[in-house]
Amino acid sequence: MSSCESPSGLSIRFVFAKLVAETLNEIIHKHVVPKLKIIRN
Repeated sequence: MSSCESPSGLSIRFVFAKLVAETLNEIIHKHVVPKLKIIRN
C-alpha cells in the first residue's frame, strides 16, 4: 500500500464504518425498541 493511497483508504473506511453504525442504530430503534416496549407492558 503506497502513501498516496492511505488517506483515501482511511476516509472510505471511516465513511463505511459510519454508515454501518447509522444503519445498525436504525435497525435497533425500529425493531429492538418496539419489542422492549411490548415486553415491559
